[in-house]
Amino acid sequence: LDHVNTIVENGKNAIIDKLETCSLTQDTEPDSMDALETLISTTPTIGTIGGLTRTGNVGLQNQTKDFSALTMAGSLQDEMTSMWNKCSEFKGGGVKQTPDIILTTRTVYEGYEKIARNLQTITTNKTERVSLGFGDMLFKNCEMFYSPSCPAGRMYFLNTGTLEFVYDPAAWMDMTEWKAVAGNSLDRTCQIVSVCNQVCNHFQKNGVIFNINS
Repeated sequence: LDHVNTIVENGKNAIIDKLETCSLTQDTEPDSMDALETLISTTPTIGTIGGLTRTGNVGLQNQTKDFSALTMAGSLQDEMTSMWNKCSEFKGGGVKQTPDIILTTRTVYEGYEKIARNLQTITTNKTERVSLGFGDMLFKNCEMFYSPSCPAGRMYFLNTGTLEFVYDPAAWMDMTEWKAVAGNSLDRTCQIVSVCNQVCNHFQKNGVIFNINS
């Protein structure tokens, strides 16, 4: 039973990691969920989203800033302020006016923390998230997080009132029947199946700074 419990726990942890990765970085499988980098794109004026073309449709285009010609020390705070303001200009849907989550990579997060420390403007967050190890940095009273699955060099400004994770209750973490492994092995395997996706109803209230050089 201890061995079985270990396998189950490993399976749960693997699913958590997989879900985080697929939520942030686009999987190439045709039936994969839309990742954050697809919804809040670095090229929002091209391609399609939800079967709708983004070209010429400003309602499907998020805010962007290419940071490749800039430096973190010289421009990061200014560009963060600019992105914050761009995402806060648009109204609609009864959602919060400003972004309420900033998500980035560990490298960029540490760079911002160093800048803030040098300016002696670090503000700590006293919510329970701190004890969970998510970090304690704020920007304009908006919580900042980092994820190992966030695409390199990016910082997302997200309005969670416009974003939703949807799933089919009839196919959520459902286990298939056990199947014999091919060959002479006595092992059996199964799959954990989930039908889910990420959606956005107001792209203009979200943005991404990309190509941030560490």
